[in-house]
Amino acid sequence: MLGKTALLTMSLLAAFPLYAANMKSQPQNAKCAAVNGIQKCNLAIKGAINIKATSDTGDAIKIPMMFINDKMMGDLLLYQSHIYDDDHFKDVVKGEFVIDNLTAKNEYIQYQVVLKGKNGLIAKTTGDMLVKPGKNQTIHLSNVPLSEKEIAKITSYEVKCISSNIKLHRV
Repeated sequence: MLGKTALLTMSLLAAFPLYAANMKSQPQNAKCAAVNGIQKCNLAIKGAINIKATSDTGDAIKIPMMFINDKMMGDLLLYQSHIYDDDHFKDVVKGEFVIDNLTAKNEYIQYQVVLKGKNGLIAKTTGDMLVKPGKNQTIHLSNVPLSEKEIAKITSYEVKCISSNIKLHRV
């Protein structure tokens, strides 16, 4: 009997890291509620991040998100890039949402993306977006101008989104 228990324990210990790794890559579900025909979903996720010094979206950090169960989902991509401004190049963190809206209606999203280091806040960007029905829609965030040294200090992110089937008003 001890042999079977040991074998089962070893199997579970071997399989759990694979399960845990898959859980980290799964989209985060939003908490949704509908009142008087208005659906509103709140999504809040955070995690560790290491943005590579590159100007290619191929090295982008991909953060999976699920806004409305299996009806609206996608990824937030974050990466370092450069823009030409005031006669010289500036380092920036660029971001883009790539979203599938499988509902039959427009969805409106307010977002906040916070980048932190070990000493706290490094940068924050906020915005609104309209997501029409369809797949693989790319919606760009505003560029976040930071020096290469500041970008190297980024260790974590927080993303908060509110989505609704009606246009949201800022408070």
